[in-house]
Amino acid sequence: MNSSEMFRLEGKVALITGSAQGLGREIALCLAQNGCSLVLADIVHPEETARQVAEIGSRSISVKADVSDESEVKNMVGKRDL
Repeated sequence: MNSSEMFRLEGKVALITGSAQGLGREIALCLAQNGCSLVLADIVHPEETARQVAEIGSRSISVKADVSDESEVKNMVGKRDL
């Protein structure tokens, strides 16, 4: 069994904060490549990351949210689009 078979994430959902760029984007793309559905969140709307996730073939929703703001976190958690 190779490592990609051991790391399959179909049926799982991950919340990735800071997913508009840098390490957050790379983590999101890695999870998407392994079948994970994603909630992409960042203070800057992570539209480009969502586009790249879709190209990989995984599902995602993207949310502009400041995770230091409790009301924005509650709004993000309330989304049910996946």
